[in-house]
Amino acid sequence: MEIDTYRKPTTTDTTISYLSNHPLEQKLAAYRFLIDRMLNLPLHKNRLTNEWQTILHIAKNSHFPTALIHNLRHRMTQKRTQFPSPTQLTNPRKNEKWATFTFTSPNIRKVTNLFKQAGIKIAFRGTNTLARLVKTRNATRTPPHNTPGIYQLKCNICNLSYIGQTSRTYKLVTTNTSGTLKTTTHNLHTHNTY
Repeated sequence: MEIDTYRKPTTTDTTISYLSNHPLEQKLAAYRFLIDRMLNLPLHKNRLTNEWQTILHIAKNSHFPTALIHNLRHRMTQKRTQFPSPTQLTNPRKNEKWATFTFTSPNIRKVTNLFKQAGIKIAFRGTNTLARLVKTRNATRTPPHNTPGIYQLKCNICNLSYIGQTSRTYKLVTTNTSGTLKTTTHNLHTHNTY
């Protein structure tokens, strides 16, 4: 029996693009997962090679430099072969301090390096969240009949229309058209109303 990596037929090779404004840690998260799975599964040599080529293909489609992915694999392989130090085994990670920053540009690293030097771990939050994209904007819109502009009045009986312009709101124009000469003339001759 041989083990292989299964991908659904609907699987896409889409990851966060290398060109996007995300922290590098978030961009590499998918590749860390794929490489970790590849290294942990007891794959036959040719299946391991195929999986590695698939990972490189996904990275290429997302505009990642292949050297970056090769370097990530190398670091992860080295980490697997190193034995944990006695301090890593005895020190639980309960007292770690974390700070969260909104990632606006790579320049934020200058600020976060100060925190890292103080022993505070850093987590980044993106600005383009789903909640932000879905949130409705509460823009106060004026109803169209409460604004000045060009209007058209249509006779209910003969379908003649009168087009005018006003600096008042449409509500005032439609309720007070008797002062307009053309509409008054039409009303007198036909006894129709707009």
